[in-house]
Amino acid sequence: LVRSDSPLSGTKDISVQRSGFYSNVLFYQTIAMGQDFGLISKDSQYLADLRERIITTFWDEEQGIFLEDLSTEAKTKKLYSSDWLIATQTGFLDVQDPEDRRK
Repeated sequence: LVRSDSPLSGTKDISVQRSGFYSNVLFYQTIAMGQDFGLISKDSQYLADLRERIITTFWDEEQGIFLEDLSTEAKTKKLYSSDWLIATQTGFLDVQDPEDRRK
């Protein structure tokens, strides 16, 4: 996942995230595009594992939300990621898949 010790800006310029959901989805998509364009070796298992790791890390089943980031505050207070739509816009989640659509 994206390092949590490197504060990064995301779509919200007024906030700094610690390994944000948004950043991790973009990381995933960057790797996928690099593989598609032949810039890096194809490794579908790596992508599948990375996708699962992101979902497992950020999806809060009890709340039915993706967490904002991996900061202590976000995990403790269950801060909702309003950037979740990036997951469908990039194809990280497939709206045709019932399990993805539920998220």
